[in-house]
Amino acid sequence: MKKRGLRFQLTAGFAIIVLATIAVVSFAANHLIRRQFRDYIISGQQEFAHSLAENLQSQYDEETEGWNLDYVHGFGMYALDDGYVIRLYDAEHNSLWDAENHDMALCHQIMSSIEQRMVEKLPGEDTEYITVSYELNKDGRLIGSAEISYYSPYYSDESDFDFLNALNRIVFVIGIIALLGAGVCGFIYAHRFIRPLQETSRVAGRIAAGDYRVDFSDASAAREIKELQDSVRRMAESLEANEQRERNLTRDVAHELRTPLANVSSYLEAITEGVWEPTKERLSDCMQEIDRLKAIIADLEELHDLEDDKPKLHKEDFDLQRLAEKAACNFDTVLEKNDLEIELQGEEAYISADKNRIYQAVFNLISNAVKYTKPGDKIIIKTEDNGAYVSLKVINHGDMISKEDQKLIFGRFYRADGSRSRKTGGAGIGLAIVKAIVEAHNGKISVSSDEKETCFAIRLPT
Repeated sequence: MKKRGLRFQLTAGFAIIVLATIAVVSFAANHLIRRQFRDYIISGQQEFAHSLAENLQSQYDEETEGWNLDYVHGFGMYALDDGYVIRLYDAEHNSLWDAENHDMALCHQIMSSIEQRMVEKLPGEDTEYITVSYELNKDGRLIGSAEISYYSPYYSDESDFDFLNALNRIVFVIGIIALLGAGVCGFIYAHRFIRPLQETSRVAGRIAAGDYRVDFSDASAAREIKELQDSVRRMAESLEANEQRERNLTRDVAHELRTPLANVSSYLEAITEGVWEPTKERLSDCMQEIDRLKAIIADLEELHDLEDDKPKLHKEDFDLQRLAEKAACNFDTVLEKNDLEIELQGEEAYISADKNRIYQAVFNLISNAVKYTKPGDKIIIKTEDNGAYVSLKVINHGDMISKEDQKLIFGRFYRADGSRSRKTGGAGIGLAIVKAIVEAHNGKISVSSDEKETCFAIRLPT
């Protein structure tokens, strides 16, 4: 089944809503007006019947104490033409004049014609044949009575039916105009609504093809579509940054592996060609370079395991402050050599976590601080217990890390100095491992740096 476009669906939706609204309003209006008009007709019939009774009452002659039956006859036949059957009685309820007795055939013909007209013009109309009795009095004295029968409601001429038909035609025309207007407005609105979506779709297609240039020439005024375009723009920036990081990662891995491989290759080539003697020292240098390669590969494997969806963690309860103190003891020789000092601050902070992993994270943070702290300075390790979580901060006073570098510093093989020099040691994986360990424990890691100090902080749930 062919799927319709959003423009068609919106236009059709507008038209259907308006059509349904017009139908409901038309039905309600027609019903209400019809009912009001019916009440108006019934009220008019009652008033007319009452006026007929008053006219009959005026035809009583007090002097002769009799009725002007000639006038009553003419008056009764006139009323019969309008659908009213009159019967006149004296005070003793003796019949004086009856339209049916006077001309039964004509009476039946007129009433049948009325009934047939009502069935044809207004089928289903709740019409009834009613008889209303009126007492006729003169100066407070009963002089007789009258019975007036008629169909109620009864639409006496074609103008009544024409009025109702005209009303229906007007409602129908208004509905057609409204439907066309709704279709046009829906099409215009859908076009304005869909155009930025179509452009967003085209931009997303270019992004999928590897073109990360995002230029929305048709910015939408709708907040939701603008948010969508902003999200697509951020997605493009993120994908471009990820692609750049992948290229950098390939370059960095090649760089980290090239140096030790080149050293081993040159040593072995010189020994093979007889330039060097295979002494113990030279073979030891080869082993050191191979160990460097093994360490890089081991770090990458560990990072892969930590970034798995469900890393294996062996949790136990321990004091984070005591663990940090133990990790710091491993740097005594380096601290003495570089005239550095580590100061432990804070309080006991017990957590349930993988002790070996957390130890590795703390060790890497201290190692990173030692590398970038100037001789004669101090490194501060501070632990805090905040109830629901514990935190550990490693603070040093080295060079400031820029805002741009702070965003990337936990990436693989990333170094803030950008020089690829090994004077500071390491392959640039240590902080990436720290981040993976902390996140595997549902924790958070952050870095802040200014001209005074640099602080790496980890926060772990207790």
